[in-house]
Amino acid sequence: MFNHPEVQELDSGSYEVSLNGTSNGFAWFTMDSFGNRTAYFGLAGGTTFPFVLTLNQTLTFTRIKEDFKTPGEFGKWAEAQLGGSADYHCMIETQIAWDGT
Repeated sequence: MFNHPEVQELDSGSYEVSLNGTSNGFAWFTMDSFGNRTAYFGLAGGTTFPFVLTLNQTLTFTRIKEDFKTPGEFGKWAEAQLGGSADYHCMIETQIAWDGT
């Protein structure tokens, strides 16, 4: 359901990702030099991505203190946290000027 009052946009930074209260890994949201928001995910091996949820499931992003300068730095940290077994994913939200500029 879109526009649900409990759904909030995530700020740039690092998060622990949980599905139904169980930690599945980590995410790092950042902005690139073109103004595109990029989300990097380091998830426990075998985690379905993109996330597929039914109406009775919850996907939670909990802010954590770690911060990173590069995707590689995030990836190494996430893999260490997940015991050396992580799947990596990336999503980019592009800012496109539809008027051709």
